[in-house]
Amino acid sequence: MRKIITGQSFLYRTNGYHSTVIECVMVDKVRGDFLQVAYRNALQRFPYLSDKLVEKQGSYYLCEDNISMTVSKIQKFRVLGSMSTGYHLIDVTYFDHIIRVAFHHALCDGRGIKPFVETLIYYYCTLRYKKKFDTTGIHLMEEAIDPKEMEEPFSLDQKFEVDESKLVKMKYDVFSLPQNTLDTSTTYSRELLINEDEFVAYAKSVHATPAILLAMLFSAAVALNNDTDQTIQCNLAIDYREFIGAQATHYNCVGSIGLPYNREDALKKPEELAQYYRDVMKQQKDINAIHSSLNRQIAMFKKLEDMHTIEEKKQALNFYNTMANDSYVISYLGSMQFNDFAGYVKSCGFYHDGTRGVTLNMVAANHQFNVNILQSFETDCYVKSFCQQLDSLNISYELVSDKIIETGHDKSQITAPRQSERYYK
Repeated sequence: MRKIITGQSFLYRTNGYHSTVIECVMVDKVRGDFLQVAYRNALQRFPYLSDKLVEKQGSYYLCEDNISMTVSKIQKFRVLGSMSTGYHLIDVTYFDHIIRVAFHHALCDGRGIKPFVETLIYYYCTLRYKKKFDTTGIHLMEEAIDPKEMEEPFSLDQKFEVDESKLVKMKYDVFSLPQNTLDTSTTYSRELLINEDEFVAYAKSVHATPAILLAMLFSAAVALNNDTDQTIQCNLAIDYREFIGAQATHYNCVGSIGLPYNREDALKKPEELAQYYRDVMKQQKDINAIHSSLNRQIAMFKKLEDMHTIEEKKQALNFYNTMANDSYVISYLGSMQFNDFAGYVKSCGFYHDGTRGVTLNMVAANHQFNVNILQSFETDCYVKSFCQQLDSLNISYELVSDKIIETGHDKSQITAPRQSERYYK
């Protein structure tokens, strides 16, 4: 049994935490028999992803789950942590041309699940098309597992060194979208496929990264629809692994940095705004800033450690139930390592429901950026303004999905105590 530390932020929600999904749309119709073998092969390399959640004496643990894991041909999502998934925290389903990997965020973050998905698709394509493909960057089932993959990125006894004099304080009044409400029962998903070559070419021309360009364009879209003197802020998720030497861990190891946008920024040339954002990111990626952020996480987890019941911990973290990161969030998963089998993958995106406010999830695959704009409100004014800017830059795109999504609620909060009572007395 492995006690969960960094994933605790996703464990103590009132109704559990909604599944996060990576979805691959294949060129050809999915064969379930090949997908099942590919799933089995991938799990041989990533056996720790087959764990279940066990609650014991007020704390959650990951524990080996020997119930077999099978793919299912189904359009709706199965509930993680339930009997339908064998109490597992990941689930692979398919229908028509689509393969979906749903996972519980307490198990791992996007960086933690990404290698598994790449391995799964690799093995599926080798079976489906009876070909040998380039294995660069792919974790094969015969590869030895690095023990550090199963280590938390930090311990509760750890305290990172911080030079307070070098910390840059970002102080401004952040704009909250007027459409935000406490209601997160409905999540509207608008999925765009953007030409990667054109998007990257323009980003390079103004010395921006893809994530910076996405922030520049969407912040402008928010500004176009709101007359405000407040600062529009993009909360850009960043991976902390490389900063603390925990590159191998599959556990949650993320933070965020703020990219501000105000009336003065709207008047800047794209090159000037991109450079400004690069400077702001450099300040917030300073090792002192990273260490300070991690120390705050550790302090919160240590407080939870002093509590002895799940209810106490739920009460302490109940602010997560209604929290919205003003003004919006960008999460960039990166580029999928699909090598020479990428041509068999039409697109790849990721999403989740239960969003409050606006979150943009972006992933690159097969020369396309999949940008899934998730909202807790129906209004599409921001999406339209964002698309208009893409039009003005001659960046081609396609709106491939405009729908309400429900990715499956979490039942592990109910089943985890039962697992302890049945098997771990």
